[in-house]
Amino acid sequence: MKENEPERKKYTINFEQAIIKNQSCPPLAGVRGWILKQIIKLLVLFLYTSPLFSQPDSASFSLSGYVSDVQSAAFESIDKSWNNNNIFLNRLNFKWSANDKLFWTAEMRNRLAYGDNFTNFPGTIKSYDKDNGMIDLSFNVASGKSYLLNANFDRLYVSYQMKKLVITGGRQRINWGQTFAWNPNDIFNAYSFFDIDYIERPGSDAIRFQYYNTETSCFELAVKSDSSNKFTIAGLYRFNTHGFDIQTLAGIYEKNDMVAGIGWSGPIGPVSFRSEISYFRDMKHFADTSGQFLSSIDFDYVFPNSLTITAEYLYANHVAYSLQNISSINSSSVNAKTLALAKHNAVVQVSYPITPLFSGSLAGMYLPNVNGYYISPSMTYSIAQNIDASLYAQIFGLDNSSVSFHYQQVMFKMKLNF
Repeated sequence: MKENEPERKKYTINFEQAIIKNQSCPPLAGVRGWILKQIIKLLVLFLYTSPLFSQPDSASFSLSGYVSDVQSAAFESIDKSWNNNNIFLNRLNFKWSANDKLFWTAEMRNRLAYGDNFTNFPGTIKSYDKDNGMIDLSFNVASGKSYLLNANFDRLYVSYQMKKLVITGGRQRINWGQTFAWNPNDIFNAYSFFDIDYIERPGSDAIRFQYYNTETSCFELAVKSDSSNKFTIAGLYRFNTHGFDIQTLAGIYEKNDMVAGIGWSGPIGPVSFRSEISYFRDMKHFADTSGQFLSSIDFDYVFPNSLTITAEYLYANHVAYSLQNISSINSSSVNAKTLALAKHNAVVQVSYPITPLFSGSLAGMYLPNVNGYYISPSMTYSIAQNIDASLYAQIFGLDNSSVSFHYQQVMFKMKLNF
């Protein structure tokens, strides 16, 4: 638990009673955030009771997911001590529709982890039990000195469709990003580019309204609250013109910042062109700060032989991340303001299907003003129709007048989809 972070209760037995029981009258200064939080709680409560209103004749249910095993080894130098770990993961995706308007989704990760992290980093067990959502849906089922079994719901929401309007409440992913590596517009669900194993990405406890006024335009309004009682409320308008999808957004970010942004994606001849721009300004110290500006620009090109090249650049006028802790960025909690490792960030990725069953990619990042770099080659082979084997490597380096740092990680992954 972070310092000064409010303690949160686990809702494990009677979810509905727990939500109602833990409501309390807020101080006057926190009325606005409290009201938003109660609205989200009521919608989550509806999520759990909505099956009672279903129409059995039209209801449908589906289950999918995968099982994977990742063995990793991390080290500063290959001739020094290795940090070996293993994570066995089972993902379950439940989808249920009551009728053609009401849809219910629950997705969870069950992870059995063991290895050197538990002895070398004492806070590992607590880090798995940590959930940044408004409602704590991460549970350590069993643990010991060198292992942990954890269950976590990262999707748990109900969606209701009424002609042009869609209302979604609960833990969901609100993806407003356009570019490949860094997404300044993704103010609800920002994620780390270096977390290569969590392809589903995290979700938010939120209410989302989507109104599709035409076939090519949509207005969205979303309200999110998190474990620190910080709410984010923002609206987005997306439309298409001259072959480009363009979006504009504005709102309040994590209770304290005003945010405004724009993003677009579309073709320039054979090249795909995408960009995102976001500006954050502290509302409490509006006159005392210049605000934070982040802008990403992305190009990609697919050759006739299916070779794909993607290049992206991110600029940030203020850097909120500590480069001296670069080895932990895979698991660190990032947000839309802490995406940049340096003022200037550039990445190029090349991917190619060598055969129909074997593919490879290579990503390289350079941070010119701090002399930092990141290299990540990967290979994936399809053993059978639903079984893949992958090999990843991550190489971090930093050499300048104040910091010298090197860190490598190798991962081997087996995955079975069902």
